[in-house]
Amino acid sequence: LLALWPILWNGILRFCYGAGVLPDRSLVGAIGGSVTFNRVSSQPFTTLQWNFNGTTIILNYISSSDSLNPAVGYRDRINLDRSSGSLELMNLVLTDSGQYTVTILTPEAVSVDENTKLEVYGKMLCILPLSGNSVNLTCDAAGSIITREWMKDGQLLSTGGNLIISEDKRVLSIDPVKRTDSGEYLCRVSNPVSTADAKHILIVKSEGSLTPGLSAGAIAGIVIGVLLVVGVAVGVAELNYADITQFQKRDGGSVQLGNLGTSSTEYSQVRVNNRPTIPQIGESISMHPMV
Repeated sequence: LLALWPILWNGILRFCYGAGVLPDRSLVGAIGGSVTFNRVSSQPFTTLQWNFNGTTIILNYISSSDSLNPAVGYRDRINLDRSSGSLELMNLVLTDSGQYTVTILTPEAVSVDENTKLEVYGKMLCILPLSGNSVNLTCDAAGSIITREWMKDGQLLSTGGNLIISEDKRVLSIDPVKRTDSGEYLCRVSNPVSTADAKHILIVKSEGSLTPGLSAGAIAGIVIGVLLVVGVAVGVAELNYADITQFQKRDGGSVQLGNLGTSSTEYSQVRVNNRPTIPQIGESISMHPMV
């Protein structure tokens, strides 16, 4: 079996040793990264073959002639240590996940196999949209997610009171929203090779501080850094570029958005459908009253 020293992006070195059975832990790699399969046995060999899932030949090597014959799909992605037989696999993709076997033929004409498994995960980019006509925070990511967790002001959240976290921890619902719900919300997603965070800052104002004329159908807004992302309730077809500072909730409370407005301010677009090009942060725009 194989002794494996994977290249991990989280700074943790994992060791998997074989002792007559498959390793009890798979080798882990990240999309675009690399891993190295190291042979346990130090036996010399006259020929060597690496294969994938028992059917796909990665390479054949003959030591007497130093003849290396890699498969077409692997030619630019592998490095073979000709003395040890260790294999480096680069530019990993999700479909590289599976079982890897090295077969050697010793000078005594004895065939020896060593096996292990590889799991490839995607690096993640957090996405936290605001959805629907309530305060729902959705935590998604590009890539394979193993764990999700929600925090508020650095404290781990769990279901209780007006907080509901879905079973898969993808959605955090706040119902009803209270002033004490103001704060910084963080979603953290992770897998064995990557961890990513995304934050929302929520500021809830009391009923008496509403700006006159705002519709009771407007819903909570969320600040992501200096970008405003607005969810639009039924009956509000579109919000284009506007100086938005407060929204009223259905229960009479209000939510204040960051970047409190003057006639010119840093902002991001808040148009929902058929979005135009997003302005650059810091660009000054003359604002117009909402209709």
